[in-house]
Amino acid sequence: MKRFFLPLLSLCLMAVTGLNGQVTILSQGFEVSCANASNAFYTGCVPGWISTNGTPDIKSDYSGVTPFEGQKYAHMYVHERWDCSPTDRGEGIALNQNFVAGTTYYLSFALRSYPGSTKTVKWVLTGGRANNTGDSNSCSSGEVTPAIMETDEVVWQASNYQSSSWQTFNISFTPTTNHTQLWFRASNYTPSPLNDDILTHLFLDGVGLQYDPNDCMADFEILPGDNCTYYLFNTSTPSSADCPSDCQSPIPVTKWSVTDLQDPYARVVSGNSYNMVFTPSCNGYYMVCLTIEDCTGCVHTTCKYLYVNCTMCTCQPGPDPCVGANDPNSFDSQSKNLTGVEEFSIYPNPATTKVEIETKYQRVSEKPLAIEVFDMYGKVVRTDKLDRDEIRKTLNINDLPAGVYMIRISEDGVMLHTEKLLIGK
Repeated sequence: MKRFFLPLLSLCLMAVTGLNGQVTILSQGFEVSCANASNAFYTGCVPGWISTNGTPDIKSDYSGVTPFEGQKYAHMYVHERWDCSPTDRGEGIALNQNFVAGTTYYLSFALRSYPGSTKTVKWVLTGGRANNTGDSNSCSSGEVTPAIMETDEVVWQASNYQSSSWQTFNISFTPTTNHTQLWFRASNYTPSPLNDDILTHLFLDGVGLQYDPNDCMADFEILPGDNCTYYLFNTSTPSSADCPSDCQSPIPVTKWSVTDLQDPYARVVSGNSYNMVFTPSCNGYYMVCLTIEDCTGCVHTTCKYLYVNCTMCTCQPGPDPCVGANDPNSFDSQSKNLTGVEEFSIYPNPATTKVEIETKYQRVSEKPLAIEVFDMYGKVVRTDKLDRDEIRKTLNINDLPAGVYMIRISEDGVMLHTEKLLIGK
């Protein structure tokens, strides 16, 4: 969905909620006064913005072309020199702003280039770029455009962009993971001897950013279990509005997906249960995503990265991704370090009427250790605590139905130990 909203003439970085519930977090006309306009983004003269590479600046007019709005705009100088190595080059700027996974953002901006053809223009969500400068006239390494990382998300791209007049764009995007920066990236580089020395001035103005706040929030915890099994516990929060009378659950719809980031064919494990058990086929990085739809129709998605180093094999591209055997870093050989088995004992397991919890853990905080028992729907069915002078606690579970549960022990909010508990009757 795309929306249009007029950019304001002044700088605005404070979130404001409109009458329609939409939040405006940026309306950017670059109407700032800088002592050193040629290095405005690097010096922090433009609030909320930094220079990712080169020395982007603030202009008030260029070659007699009237700005889109106001009298000042951002200027990025893109120069592919004949004597520089064939590297992706071009100045860039970035907006420091938290972008929440599953939230839809509406971005508007005005763009023009002069006089050459800018080969690539990209807007990229990142986890944060360093404030950096470089000299376009000396093949400086600081002018080299940083590479796109695996965790980045490209939300808009234009190839062979060229326009001597201002053009207004309106886009929307929904991040799949959390980010802390939106990077405005431009480059001239193309592997052709005909384009070894191209000069382009790229101008940006009228940047606006809004979002629709989600009343419901998808969230979950990843708890490691035995034999390289991970328990995905749903901790989502439904909206504050009352559920319809015919709705039996505040969060009736849940959708899980686990993507193997090592696999070029992107194997995906999916499920729609409230909680999910995931057993990876090989070591490496995975992306775990949860989408919820609550009883009021509010939909929200959140994603987290999971690093796996507990199986007998590692992922490799190809039809059979599993290679290797007898991995010295297997879960069994590392289980004490990963789960704190030497510091907590839970018995009997399986249990019927009661469970004993013993600990040798050296306390860090004066606060008691929190004990929580979860059922497979993510509901907390029992809570207790271990005071600082206690080393043993007996939990009465006689009233809990037979099934699979998880016990979690934490200290001042920091998880210390998780363990699967089987209750039989």
